[in-house]
Parts: sequence; C-alpha cells; structure tokens
Amino acid sequence: MAGKIAGFVINFAVLLAFFGGLDLLILYLIRKNTNWIKIITAGMLYTAVIFLGLYFAAKYTAGHDIGTYITGEFEAGLQSMVEMQKKAGATDEEIEALRKQYDVLVVRTMPAWGILSALFVVFLNFFVVRLYAFRKFAVTNPVTPFEMWYFDERVAWLTISALAVFAFRDKIPVPWARDASLNVIFVMANLYFMAGLAVLLFLFKKYKVPQVVQFIGIGAVILFNGISIIMILTGVLDTWFNFRKLTKGGITWK
Repeated sequence: MAGKIAGFVINFAVLLAFFGGLDLLILYLIRKNTNWIKIITAGMLYTAVIFLGLYFAAKYTAGHDIGTYITGEFEAGLQSMVEMQKKAGATDEEIEALRKQYDVLVVRTMPAWGILSALFVVFLNFFVVRLYAFRKFAVTNPVTPFEMWYFDERVAWLTISALAVFAFRDKIPVPWARDASLNVIFVMANLYFMAGLAVLLFLFKKYKVPQVVQFIGIGAVILFNGISIIMILTGVLDTWFNFRKLTKGGITWK
C-alpha cells in the first residue's frame, strides 16, 4: 500500500513539474511577444526533450523500456478485442482484418498518436496561460483566427513525399521507411483535416450560415468518415487553390 502511495506521489510530482515548466516557458515567450506558432513549436520541443529524458532515465536507471511497455499494453488490448469478437461469432477473416487494422492505426502509428497528443496538450496550455497573461499582465498575444489557418506548399510536399514512400515501401531498402512515412501521413492527415475544417468555417461565416446548420455540419464532418476525407482533401487542395483568397505578406497568396 505504501509503495502505491509513493508511486502516486512521484508520478504526480513529475506531472506537476512537467506542466509547471511548460507553462513557465509559454508565459515567458508570451511576455516576450513571441509569435504564437513559435510558442507552440517551443512547447513541442520542450515536451519532446522531457519525454526523451524520462524515457532514457527509466531505461538506463531502472531497466524499464517505456516503448516496450506501451506496445505490450496495446497488444493486450488487441487480444481482448479479438476474444470479444470470437465470442460474438466473428470469422477468422474478420479477426485477421481487425488485427491488421489495429496494427496500422494503433501500434505502428504510436509515435503519431504521441505527437498529436503532445500538440493538443501544448495548445491547451498555451490558451490557458495566454488568458492568464492577459488578465495578470495585460499582455496580448494575437492568434490567427482558426478559420484563417492554412499550411504552405512545403508542408504539402512533405505529405506527398511520405505518401510516395509508403506507396513504394516494398521497393525501398530501408526497414523503418514504411513506419516513418505512415506516421507522417497520419499526423498530416489530422492537421489537414483541421485545415479543411477551417475552410468550412470560413465559408460558414462568409455566407452567414445559421448556427444550427453550422453545428449540424461540423457534427457530420466529425462523425462520418467520408466527409472527414473530403475535409482532408480540402485542406490539401487549399494549398494551391486558396479557396478563401487569403493574403500573405500583404500580397495575394498563390
């Protein structure tokens, strides 16, 4: 019992130190009037350094491999799902399809899930600290409205390159190329989904679509895979077609 309490206290202290450091970094950069994108980037780098530090500390001091532990938990979860499907009468083909889907969307994309989770945490802390800085120090840090968000052409070419690597993965003599390209694709698909959603919200505001219709539209985008794919493609194509006719640097963005 005492060991569990001590473990809980240590974990809580580590989390408190992590978030405290992150919030202090964000607050410092906000007070320096740093661009919000650079603040998010700094937060992501901070998170990566802390995670890698904890990973290697656990590995070389206590002999614990966090990656192996997480993979083991995923595999245990998959086995539980397989057992449930067997009891429900699933065929061997259906179970094998489930294994492959789980392997691609969960196990192999574990780094991508980590990046997206870290991005969410950093964004959440940024907005909380930004509000605190405004109330405490009257410091404002302008953030581009969500409906104006976009990715430039370099990001699009990165995504296209990852797609090409994944498409020809069997012909590339680099063992980790498939998983690396898959994780890039997974992360960028989520980011381009947000870019496509920004385009949709921009059009909603431009044409003064009623709030109820906006709510239904956003719900449909989130719930239906087909519409989600359309949003991803919209975000990608917006790079070249500039559906919102945004300007960049005072000139027409092309």
